[in-house]
Formats: sequence, C-alpha cells, structure tokens
Amino acid sequence: MLKFTTASISNGNLQVAGPASSDSGLPVKHLRFLVAQGDAMVENEAFVSGDEWRGEAPAGDLKPGPAHGVGLAVMISAGSPGSYQTTTWVEPITLS
Repeated sequence: MLKFTTASISNGNLQVAGPASSDSGLPVKHLRFLVAQGDAMVENEAFVSGDEWRGEAPAGDLKPGPAHGVGLAVMISAGSPGSYQTTTWVEPITLS
C-alpha cells in the first residue's frame, strides 16, 4: 500500500518516506510527492528503492504540525504490449 509513514522537517528540509508496494503488485518506477499545509506547499520527486520510497525538499514555509500528503506513483507492466499504470492518494499527515 502506498502511503506516508514518515514526514519530518530537519535543518530546513522536508523528509518524507513510505512503502512502495502498489495495490496491483506492479513495481513502482516513479513517485512524486506533495505536502500542503495551509497556503504552504512543497513537492518533489521521490527515490524508489525496493519496497520503500524516500523524498526530500527544502521545507519552505512548512512547519511542524498537521498537513496533507499527496502522492503520484507510476508503475510499469512489462509484456506485449507493455503499459503504464498510475495511482494517486492523499492523506492527513503530521510533520514532526
């Protein structure tokens, strides 16, 4: 299941992470994240390694406390023909 398990601000940087297993069972090849808190928003591409994703970006105006995490994942199916599958999600998170 794709989700945020870690969301923190340290030394002015936002750090987020979570599991990279899709509901379809296909491997996640690309993942982008967005964290929104009021009018503040930060987004970037995450690094996917095995069954985990991690991302980092300058925190900008984000502060510790409630926020929303948004993810966009792209999975690729091999075969003839190959295909892309995408999924998005949004969830409440707490920045620590």
